[in-house]
Amino acid sequence: MSAAATPMVTSWNGGELSPLMVGRTDTAIYAIGAEAIENFFPIVEGPLVKCPGFKRIRAAALSSSWLIRFVFNTTQAYVLECLDQKLRFYTNGGRIETDVDTPYEVAAPYSAAEWPRVSTQQSYDVLYMAHGAHPPGELRRSDADTFAYDPLELKNGPFKDGNSDEGVTIGVSGTLTVGGDVTLTASGGDVFKAGHVGGIFRLEAKDFSDIPAWQPGIDEQHSGTTYKRSEGHVYLAASNGTTGPIQPVHTEGTMWDGDSGPGKDVNGDGPYGVKWTYLYDSFGVVQITAVTDAQTATATVLRRLPQSLTTAPSWRWAHGAFSTAEGWPQLVFIWASRLCFWKDFTLYRSVVGDYRNFQQWVSNDRLTDDLGDSFTLAASDPPLWVVVDGDVLVGTASAIYPIGRINGGQTLSSVNLEVKRPLRRGSLPVWPAQPDTRTVFVERGGRMLREASYNLGSDRYEGSNISRWARHIGKSGFVQLGQQAVPEELLFGVRGDGQLVLRSYDPEQEIKGFSRRVPGGDGAVVSAVSVPSEDGGRDEIWALCDWGGARSVQQMQQWWVTGESAIEDAFFVDDGLSDSLDVASATVTGLQHLAGTEVAILADGAVCPRQLVPLSGVITLPFAARKRTVGRPYTAYVRTLPIEARDPSGQTAQGKKARVVNLILRLLDTMLVKARVKAEAVAAAYRDEQLLDRPNAATMDAPPPLYTGDTDGRAIGGDWGRDGRFAVVSDDPGPCTVIAGMPRFLVSDR
Repeated sequence: MSAAATPMVTSWNGGELSPLMVGRTDTAIYAIGAEAIENFFPIVEGPLVKCPGFKRIRAAALSSSWLIRFVFNTTQAYVLECLDQKLRFYTNGGRIETDVDTPYEVAAPYSAAEWPRVSTQQSYDVLYMAHGAHPPGELRRSDADTFAYDPLELKNGPFKDGNSDEGVTIGVSGTLTVGGDVTLTASGGDVFKAGHVGGIFRLEAKDFSDIPAWQPGIDEQHSGTTYKRSEGHVYLAASNGTTGPIQPVHTEGTMWDGDSGPGKDVNGDGPYGVKWTYLYDSFGVVQITAVTDAQTATATVLRRLPQSLTTAPSWRWAHGAFSTAEGWPQLVFIWASRLCFWKDFTLYRSVVGDYRNFQQWVSNDRLTDDLGDSFTLAASDPPLWVVVDGDVLVGTASAIYPIGRINGGQTLSSVNLEVKRPLRRGSLPVWPAQPDTRTVFVERGGRMLREASYNLGSDRYEGSNISRWARHIGKSGFVQLGQQAVPEELLFGVRGDGQLVLRSYDPEQEIKGFSRRVPGGDGAVVSAVSVPSEDGGRDEIWALCDWGGARSVQQMQQWWVTGESAIEDAFFVDDGLSDSLDVASATVTGLQHLAGTEVAILADGAVCPRQLVPLSGVITLPFAARKRTVGRPYTAYVRTLPIEARDPSGQTAQGKKARVVNLILRLLDTMLVKARVKAEAVAAAYRDEQLLDRPNAATMDAPPPLYTGDTDGRAIGGDWGRDGRFAVVSDDPGPCTVIAGMPRFLVSDR
């Protein structure tokens, strides 16, 4: 005994669900989920839209390993192809070249293996870079097609914590003024290493006990021989006389300590006034030029050294925080108008508004809130990534640490920073994405995506598992995350096996669905980024792809827009090329990269039979056309979960024998579509049934019109079995939008 069941699938935005969900018919997401969604994308409204294809832009270098975005503004954006110790540049749908087929390249120090871990931070026309194996650098854009990479020249630091062993002192000999050469001699210890060459070194006077303090009204100040200290500065008298009433505090040049020179006071006493030349402060800075041994080094003076260091060696010294010996920062970011670096567990921040200046003290050794500072994170694992989201979120292998103000009404300074309650979710060294107001990161296992967001009610960051219904979606692990905001608001992730994972990202709708973009022809996505288009009206996804060892830079084409997109402009092939001719032609050239590959062809909006591309890269179409698109075919595919229906007794049909007898699809702007059902007679075999035919009224010299509406419910003849599912397939180079599915099942009572 059997009964007919006609369930309706009205939405697909539950996305592809884990195999562990196959029995969860009791959940709301089951009804809108699917077993597999490949090359379809479940949009916010519920339908499945076929993913656009990838257009081949240029062959990539064999060593190319990564893509980086460089966004100067919404109409001037670039994609950077990262190869071994070089960069190439793409913009406005093409590659910047110095000559025909000769890429414009800029040298950079990073190897192909290092590029995925190069931390970047954009600031207008500069892209700051950091990697623990190299000095921090900057890629500067000077014109629309001109870039330069240079090591970042930092000023006045940053410095490590100072030496605390009073038994290890440093003495100085040589010329102590700026530009002078000096020799540094340590009393002991392992102070200098070869890797300190090029690094900076800070020396502070032991004290100023041998220099008397400046006081007003003191006689016998002698030009060129009298030294005084004031507010942490040392001055030399530049005139004879008695000191005036104005205490010297200047830090450059020569000034009077009277109003404008020697003069009398209100009682007629005087004259008072001496000119004082600023010499130095309590500390100076040098750059190490050579290391003789562990206790001896030579250096060039960058900031004048105190004179007393030549006779009274000091234990108050510190190495620069960055050098080959001390290590280089791993992360760079901008926070509160400061350029910031993470090295190991320490955060170093620049002077406010002066990204290259890391000076931590004014000349009299006083701290101010706008100067550079440092902060140490008390964590068990070093930072792997950092993002700014109101607070700064620092990702480690064991937790996510929010860092922010202690007092929101005060300046963000080293004494007004705190580590808030951490989110005890470890992460991998994969750069997070920040769609909307959330931060999406890869959890420590590599397969799960979590979303860090601030909860006002609990006053802490929470990390929800956004792949909870599709734990399989991170199979092979995520290596890169990105986002597209316009026209489709989506999160994308590059998997280790070369597939792209897509997820609609509309927090208001709570869309949960994932799908997979599987490149045609056994291709693999190595890296992917999104940048604004030339007109700024949409975001373009660019990918570095690999086909059997041959790599190329590809650009995902525009999403199909109902009522606006023209069938002649459809682009649903991968590694494809498209041209527009003034005069129609049947000959297509330039396909050498597809030699030996069977390609899909769309000519003036009509699907042509597939062809095998010869070594010449030239194929001949069945007819002359002006708009031709050729590339590797890919299949858009969705397979439902076992349909929840009722058997003849009114009980669930789950586990009962059933067969799909016909299928109606509600379609929008669709070229061709098939139903796929299982053929039980052959183990693991499936059969495709065409659901759309060319209309009889369509003329043969024009492409068939795209179909919108319900299909005619033709029989598809599925065999009896306990599968209880159906699949929809679109494998032609045309658009397909599936709004709803209405299968008719026969369900037995056993």
